[in-house]
Amino acid sequence: MVLGTSALTLLDLTTGYATFAAGGKRAKPYSVMEIRRPTGEVIYSRERSGTEAPQAVPVDKIADLNSMLSGVVKAGTARKADLLTEPQGGKTGTNQSYRDAWYVGFTAHNVTGVWVGNDDFSPMNNITGGAVPAPIWKRIMEVADAGKRPTGIVGIPLDASYVQVAAPAEPLPGEPVVDEAPDASPESLPEQPDEVKDVLNGMFALFEKKKSGQPEALQLKKAQGDDAEQKTAKAPALPKTNTAKPVVAPGTERKTLFDSLFRSKNRDEKKKKKKTLFNF
Repeated sequence: MVLGTSALTLLDLTTGYATFAAGGKRAKPYSVMEIRRPTGEVIYSRERSGTEAPQAVPVDKIADLNSMLSGVVKAGTARKADLLTEPQGGKTGTNQSYRDAWYVGFTAHNVTGVWVGNDDFSPMNNITGGAVPAPIWKRIMEVADAGKRPTGIVGIPLDASYVQVAAPAEPLPGEPVVDEAPDASPESLPEQPDEVKDVLNGMFALFEKKKSGQPEALQLKKAQGDDAEQKTAKAPALPKTNTAKPVVAPGTERKTLFDSLFRSKNRDEKKKKKKTLFNF
């Protein structure tokens, strides 16, 4: 299966490689999966109407061919297309004068072909099948095979050389379904004895005291003070007393210690004595 040596469409190449992925059974491409009426009645179903594909190539021959195509990915020109997680095979192709670059590859779930070239069939700048089409194929298949269980192919078994990934949540056909344990709700929990409740309440009270940062004696005093305030809150208010300052007659002010030490005795007399212009 040499790519780039003859005129084939991308659909023709992809159909041929689908036969390899199917274990030698001839693949026929189709685009319509199902047709339904507005009422929901199924008019056509590919799954129901499709006939069993004939065996085009013996299984042993396909196993040898797929093994070689797997080597192209692991140690050949298609290393940039390696998914690492599941068996796969493929082949790169480059046309004369770099006018076309191809890569067609398959897994157990999907077959994809990638073509890179110019619309006018002009030469490209040294673009090969392993340089550009192979990485494009890998990005497409990472999305197409996401969530699907890695599966071996005829001639490419699933062994320890592939990176193990988590299996999807849904079981395979024929596998037993394990019911998950119900979530524990407050209604389903058993009733706790009084001794356990007392211990838990004591622990919560201890944490509250440490969180407040106040000693136990201070908290008790504060609680008593709150009770006293509640008891005296309804006491009648006393009438306000006359807070006006008494008027002191001149000359009868009470002298302070500062006045006795620093003030002059006849200071008041000087204030009362009126100076004249020629007063010496």
